[in-house]
Amino acid sequence: MKGTIALNAKSDIIFWSVDQQLTDKLKEKAIKADFHKMFDGDIDTALRTYAALQWLQPQKVSFDCLNSVMNNPLHASKTDEGITMVYQMLDGWFYVGINGDESVREEVILRRIRICHQLIKVHYGLSLTSFTSIPSNKRQNQWAYFDNLLNFWLHLCDTEQPFLFEAVERVKLDSILSKICITTMKEAIDYNVKSSGEKVQHAILLQNYKIISIYSSENAPELECGDLLLIIGLSYFLLTEFNNSVAYGATKENKDDAGIFRRNIFLPFGNSGFIPFMIHGIRIFPGMIFVLVLKVDMERIAKSLCDCAVKLNAVKGEDTINKKDIKTKITAFESELRTLGTLLRKKNLESHLGDLVSVWTKLRKEQLESIPTSVNMQNNLLEKIERILDAIHDRIMSIFSKLFPANTIDPEQCPSGLQKIQDIFRARLEDYKDFIQVKGIYNGSITYYNETCPGLLHFVFIDRTNGRIISPYLGDQENNLEELNFSVVKQLREFGVFALKCGCNSIAVRKGDFYYTYRMWFEGKSNSLVEPERVIRVGNVHPVGTVCGDTYMSLTRYGFPSTSSSVQCYEIFTVHMHTLSEEIVIQENNILIGTLIQESNVEKDSILDTL
Repeated sequence: MKGTIALNAKSDIIFWSVDQQLTDKLKEKAIKADFHKMFDGDIDTALRTYAALQWLQPQKVSFDCLNSVMNNPLHASKTDEGITMVYQMLDGWFYVGINGDESVREEVILRRIRICHQLIKVHYGLSLTSFTSIPSNKRQNQWAYFDNLLNFWLHLCDTEQPFLFEAVERVKLDSILSKICITTMKEAIDYNVKSSGEKVQHAILLQNYKIISIYSSENAPELECGDLLLIIGLSYFLLTEFNNSVAYGATKENKDDAGIFRRNIFLPFGNSGFIPFMIHGIRIFPGMIFVLVLKVDMERIAKSLCDCAVKLNAVKGEDTINKKDIKTKITAFESELRTLGTLLRKKNLESHLGDLVSVWTKLRKEQLESIPTSVNMQNNLLEKIERILDAIHDRIMSIFSKLFPANTIDPEQCPSGLQKIQDIFRARLEDYKDFIQVKGIYNGSITYYNETCPGLLHFVFIDRTNGRIISPYLGDQENNLEELNFSVVKQLREFGVFALKCGCNSIAVRKGDFYYTYRMWFEGKSNSLVEPERVIRVGNVHPVGTVCGDTYMSLTRYGFPSTSSSVQCYEIFTVHMHTLSEEIVIQENNILIGTLIQESNVEKDSILDTL
């Protein structure tokens, strides 16, 4: 019994994803309370109304009260029936994660919530209000799409190491085949530019969720590790059989069977911004996908709108009105507002700004920066200002929604050139497809490392600065240890998260047949080990697999405030035979790290060669 439900400020349900067991339980309770009679027998509406009013709204009230009064919101609770409920507020949405299995930890439920919200933002960007205002006749299809996408992502976190550890992995090919793939990519990119005139910012060739080759144009915004994982996950979802629901923005009749899709997406930048992109996905062979990431017109306007929203939030912050620097924050917002106006005028879109400016002008007449700072300031004046600030924020969201609407692409109107690109790849790589497919699965063997580390059973090495992972094929074992499977790798990951939460950068655990180790460290120039300038205090580590936040980069910036740009952050997770001594394990780990650092540097050079 599990589900994820989101409510808005008015306690209306804006997202609904529950399994059949929970649905049946809610139906039973709704019928028992006669809710179905209120909606002329519409049991689906009745059960959701019952859930909102009788089950979720009281929890939201408790959450809001504890948060406003004690700044300590309610994080989780258990019902009398043993059902765990986890609460999270994200961008003004109140999420409730539900699970009837008492053995499931709260952070697992929280992970589902965070992933769900992140996937919705990839589709809507700054215009989340568009999601909440979907017409009722389309809402079920929308919810079904994101429910299926969410389950697919969780499936990847449970089966694919790159998604579990939140880092991208490369397919290791020889130099000749790599060059063939790169040459084919460039041919495809050139054809796309000539046939459509679209500006290609990035192109990615994938096999089994791993990167074969990647291209980026000059001055293109850099794709972070999380961006790549979101693009990879979404591309495979849309082009594999897992997506058996009604397609996002399409019907079952027009869902593309040719192995091609076209989508608008929004990738995060800065603290709260989003850059719009268009992506084309093309299925080449089983497991092989080519993705084009295209520049969208008015990109600078999107960034400016996001900056306006961020600077407005600085003004409307709960305690900002009492601060002496509010005038500086107002000046910063007005400066960005002028920048936005200039950009809109260049595109003859200044009409979108008129209403926003008039509301802001109305607020400025209230002499915002000169509001009394005493405790006895007039509450009615503050409430009026808050209402106007909220109205300005809503108008910024509205402009973003109008200029960068989510899902406006007709899936039946994909450029004809995409079919040609598909043909180019199939012609050039036909003779190599089986070999590439095998390499995409069996990406390196542990036996290669056993020559110098005979007691090593498995490892995961991560260059956190560049978001790259190196790990051998998990099933390549000759020691008949059947227990060494993906669940062991998940446990290994949890050990690392546990260590960081405890403020440790290393941990070793002997459990059952295995000896687990985890270590995080930093290196400066010439791969020299460096110690942080101050003690690193690890705060919230996002639940495993959420593709949220920049935990490791934040740790680097905190630990090396003056030299963070030249510091590399690494992690390594290892599994050894439990019979080995601590000294031998440490010795093998040091040897392994030296080998992997060299491999990582070679891999970075090969990535640069493809740009």
